[in-house]
Amino acid sequence: RLVALDPANTGWLRELAVAHSQLGDVRMAQGQLDAAAQAFTEYHAILARLVALDPANTGWLRDLAVAHNKLGDVRMAQGQLDAAAQAFSEGMDIRTRLVTLDPANTSWLRDLAVAHSWLGSVHMAQGQLDAAAQAFSESMAIFTRLVALDPANTGWLRDLAVAHSKLGDVRMAQGQLDAAAQAFSEDLAISTRLVALDPANTGWLRDLAVAHSKLGDVRMAQGQLDAAAQAF
Repeated sequence: RLVALDPANTGWLRELAVAHSQLGDVRMAQGQLDAAAQAFTEYHAILARLVALDPANTGWLRDLAVAHNKLGDVRMAQGQLDAAAQAFSEGMDIRTRLVTLDPANTSWLRDLAVAHSWLGSVHMAQGQLDAAAQAFSESMAIFTRLVALDPANTGWLRDLAVAHSKLGDVRMAQGQLDAAAQAFSEDLAISTRLVALDPANTGWLRDLAVAHSKLGDVRMAQGQLDAAAQAF
């Protein structure tokens, strides 16, 4: 109603976009995927309009990238993998543009790393293993850079561990067992370090257990049964 009263009010337009996004989130939680897709499409349309009005507004650009990602999520849930890949790719293109504008912005760098990971996940689901490996490698490279900037940032350390684990998954699927073992070993090393920093963190403890299990899987596949038994 407010936007109808003043269609040029960009603040109200953005608020309307956020309202559509929030409704999409709850529809996703309800499992009403078509309704979620409709809400996220409305969200995306308004953000695209705002960005067209002011292409230099980095806040709106980031919002538009988020809109692409939310559309990608619902398309994945609907099993529309090509549409999901397209949405994630467009979101990643925007995040790449933002990082180019401000390479020192670590929040945007992390956003870009996550965008690569989302794209890798959809490529895995599509069976496009080489593309998935490339995407996960890009994600891992950015997280490695972030951790080098701030080795004490445990959030980024966990991000890096997850990136290694995802790369290990795709290497397993490709039959590259040595590469998978290397990736899972890196995941295990970081997870071990995190648990040493906070032994009471049950989330990190679970991550560590999963890391041992994945390493056990690859040792089984390599025929290294004693090492597999030790990991499990």
